[in-house]
Amino acid sequence: MYNIKRANLNDENKLINLVKPKLLGEKTDENAKNALDEFLKDDNFRVFILREDEALKGFCSIEIKSSADESKEESAEIVMMNVNIDSKEKSYKKMLLEYVNDYLKQIGIKEMYAKVWRMA
Repeated sequence: MYNIKRANLNDENKLINLVKPKLLGEKTDENAKNALDEFLKDDNFRVFILREDEALKGFCSIEIKSSADESKEESAEIVMMNVNIDSKEKSYKKMLLEYVNDYLKQIGIKEMYAKVWRMA
């Protein structure tokens, strides 16, 4: 059985190994912890974790963006997402995205997007 919830600082150490592969710079524990500190302490970010039978299987972090133009509504950007290699066949990314989309609807945000980076 799986469940998805919003992450907090108590989840930080468990998330490091899922964050490291997604870093653009040096993939160290310290850099992953710094990224997580920003995600978990800044109110503009939300991090959601997916567990199966209490084992952490994946996460998705989003940033809530306010529009500079007051006539436009807030939107959300998917900043980072990853699932364990052994979990790729189980549609966990899809489950995380559906959960995040439902969460955003509940808080009144209608737009979600992701920037795609091509790494050489």
